[in-house]
Amino acid sequence: MQDATVKELKNIVEILRKRLHKYLLATEVKGKSVHINSIEIALCLTEFSIETNPHRPISNDEEKWFNAGYFIDMILRNGEWADIADLYYSMAEGVEKINYFRG
Repeated sequence: MQDATVKELKNIVEILRKRLHKYLLATEVKGKSVHINSIEIALCLTEFSIETNPHRPISNDEEKWFNAGYFIDMILRNGEWADIADLYYSMAEGVEKINYFRG
């Protein structure tokens, strides 16, 4: 079951990476928010955990990058980029489900 979950998480990460890239290109002139950066950091941590064998746990200090939802919602919700927030939440849930957080 965990293999299927890792596969699902990889798929979410891939889609989120592409959408975030499009968002960053489209909003380049406006600058980047620290909260958008938190999506990027969470993505990197997730990718690194997936690709490391055995997986590298996400530390307690790093876990904060998966808890920026309120601010991400304020920036992205109710717009053309709302799916990025949804993917971010799905990624965080997948990481927790697979038990990548070091508790």
